[in-house]
Amino acid sequence: MHVKLADFLKHQGYIQSKNDGSLYLKTLDQGLTIVAVYVDDILLTSSNPAEIEALKHHLDITFGIKGLGCSSYFLGFEVCHLPNGISLTQRKFTQDLLKDFGHLNALPTTTPLPLNCKLTSNAGVPL
Repeated sequence: MHVKLADFLKHQGYIQSKNDGSLYLKTLDQGLTIVAVYVDDILLTSSNPAEIEALKHHLDITFGIKGLGCSSYFLGFEVCHLPNGISLTQRKFTQDLLKDFGHLNALPTTTPLPLNCKLTSNAGVPL
């Protein structure tokens, strides 16, 4: 029997996001659970650890998944686990980009535009 992940998650009570088809949400009295799906990677997060364990168990029975533990990197984002939450950065992506273009050791510079500059298509002198 071939089961689609989307159908499986919906059967488990998850609702697909209207803004992002790869994001599924489930709200219970015990908290919010979020499932992000990208090709063959699944990222689970929840304020309810029991819901994560239950979902991982059902996913393993249905699809034979392998849990890799706490995430440290997902879709170009580094995930840093802090005592009161998580921090997402693109530090490694940015360093790799600077390295690829030979600017890893470049000195910082100011931006050519003032802070909080608002650009519009109908004001100012066209370039």
